[in-house]
Amino acid sequence: MIKSSSFASLPQSLSESFALRLSLLFPSRQSYSRARALFSVCLASLRPPTLRRAYLCLKASGDGGLEWEDFLHTYSVVASFLPVGEDGESVAFFHSSFREWLAGKRSCESNRYLMCIFLKKPSFFDILKSCQFVVFPYSIFIFFPRFSCDERSGHSAIALYLSRKQTERGLGPEETLDLAHHVLKAQLFRPANPGSRYSPRELQALWLAQCSADLSSALACPRNVLQPNMVVSKLLMLAGASPDALADCPGEEEAGFPLLSRFVMSGHLGMVSLLVESGADPSKADSRGVSPLMLAAAKDRPGKGNHFICNSLFCPLISLYSS
Repeated sequence: MIKSSSFASLPQSLSESFALRLSLLFPSRQSYSRARALFSVCLASLRPPTLRRAYLCLKASGDGGLEWEDFLHTYSVVASFLPVGEDGESVAFFHSSFREWLAGKRSCESNRYLMCIFLKKPSFFDILKSCQFVVFPYSIFIFFPRFSCDERSGHSAIALYLSRKQTERGLGPEETLDLAHHVLKAQLFRPANPGSRYSPRELQALWLAQCSADLSSALACPRNVLQPNMVVSKLLMLAGASPDALADCPGEEEAGFPLLSRFVMSGHLGMVSLLVESGADPSKADSRGVSPLMLAAAKDRPGKGNHFICNSLFCPLISLYSS
């Protein structure tokens, strides 16, 4: 129960309600640190994590002294925000509005429940340009939402957990896709070191290549075939996945279709262009003896966009035979 001698201190919006509730639970920044890390992992997860997985992610992120009992105590404090799902294992935010509030997607935010940081060097403003600020003659006050969570730290924790997991047993195709997604979102190598020979994307690809033994299976797994992610697919091929990998989808009698044939049949121009640019062979036939080029020509119809696919397949062949 909230006790106050003045109605002016009561929250006037949903955002202030969340801030006041967390203020009562965590009076200091240090007391909120582990809860913030837990919230960040849940924000970054592609699917609701189990408590055990969240605990291992926090340990992998650098909190090696965190014991299971301490983690359970932290979770018990925020259990009302992260209730256990129907399966009895996974946890998820009780409402999407709280998730968006933690991620910083707030409207009409007042300063009553914000944390003020005093900076003596205005040059830090470039780093903190997304925050609210008030300029004084000799200083700058930067106002942070006190309970905001850094989603990038959650992605980093999950990426480190998956990287350590592969030493115990190899990562499967689905886990390799997850690792590629979290490595990209974490942006651990940005900004690039001026003296480095490699770009941040090349370092991300090297990380991925060291953690997965079969990148081609991840590129051609049903999840990436049915709902392709072009950025993740590009990173996988940069790390060494073959653009000519064979894709098998569950429930189909015939197997052994090249990825290029799959995306030509589905009309996904972006993935077709990406595979061709990465060296996929447009003349490689599937189990029926049909090549992607033949499929594109058969599907070519004015106004359907398939002629663009056909052109993107013809171009590498023309340059190959003309050289």
